[in-house]
Amino acid sequence: MRSIAPALSSRQFALLWSGQAVSQIGDGVFTIALAIEAIDLTHSASGLAYILAARTLPAVLLVLVGGVVGDRLSRRIVMLAADVLRGGAVGAIAYLVATHQAAEWQLIVLSVIFGIGDAFFQPASNAIIPDIVEADLLVSASSLSMTSQQFGTSLVGPALGGVVVAAIGISGSFAFDAGTFVVSSVCLLLMAATPRRKEVNEAMISQIRKGLAYCRRQKWMWRSLGPVSLFNFAAVGIVGVLTPVLVRRVMHGSAVDLGLVFALGGLGGLVGALVVPRWGSRRRPITFMSMVWGLGGIALLGLGFSPNPWWVAGFVAVPSFGIVAGDVAFELVV
Repeated sequence: MRSIAPALSSRQFALLWSGQAVSQIGDGVFTIALAIEAIDLTHSASGLAYILAARTLPAVLLVLVGGVVGDRLSRRIVMLAADVLRGGAVGAIAYLVATHQAAEWQLIVLSVIFGIGDAFFQPASNAIIPDIVEADLLVSASSLSMTSQQFGTSLVGPALGGVVVAAIGISGSFAFDAGTFVVSSVCLLLMAATPRRKEVNEAMISQIRKGLAYCRRQKWMWRSLGPVSLFNFAAVGIVGVLTPVLVRRVMHGSAVDLGLVFALGGLGGLVGALVVPRWGSRRRPITFMSMVWGLGGIALLGLGFSPNPWWVAGFVAVPSFGIVAGDVAFELVV
């Protein structure tokens, strides 16, 4: 099996990957800390839903703008600014929680700021890799990035998050995540300056319209957009909102229990990323996508019959597998 490590021979990529690996672990810790703080603060599923939506919606609504900005400016500078913005938001949450001043509206505002940072960071981080590594290292670099993201954000981070929350508390966990953004920012600063994007005379709105027009021309894409969006809406809502409420308030589980539930969900996603290249049909990827997403939807029904957090973890792992496996199969289509 070919090693995925050769890309680390590039100093630029090694710095980028190291900073992101640390930051992604911090994001996993942040996920657990935010869920527990939101539930304990608002005592309701709706409060957690508002806070998570405040983080997610800006990332979704502004991602096209973030992509265009990354095409026009230095992607390294865009990523650095986004890291400073997100790190500052998390640091502010840590301070508010530590001083017992945190309110629901404050968490919503700071989550919006965090989501704005995500909207600009993600497109730039995906697009910068071809700028900093040679063509023969692109596969290695992409594999390392995908693997570290799955391990950090969805597996190691949440598991560590449960332990960190139990050991140093909620405010300390947010401070821990803020510190990972400092590490990421330092790594970006140590990278050599990436070339400025060549000047684009076309208006930003025009570029966004062209991207949307391309999507409309792909019939399979817009025809499947509704069902896929519905599944993602249901899956993310249940896993992201109802699962923490179920574990924390109904089952009276600990931070460690919640961390393990999310970590096992991440393990399901990792399995999905690994098995699709071997078993996923390249000739019928859309059929494969429908099958694994359908399997994930059925598994969500089991959450209502789970007697303890271990059962919850099992039923969360299956839709996580389906989401990631379907996303990987999607890459075979596009």
